[in-house]
Amino acid sequence: MNMGVDLAIAVPAYSLVLQLYFAFKTEIYRAVQEADRQSVIIK
Repeated sequence: MNMGVDLAIAVPAYSLVLQLYFAFKTEIYRAVQEADRQSVIIK
């Protein structure tokens, strides 16, 4: 598990907090929705 976030990845309207999982075709991140500070998981 990589505890850093690849800064090359950008998701509009979300701030990536933590990379939870990385595989050949899948990346999963913990993020915060900027509009309302809601915690989310992005796959």
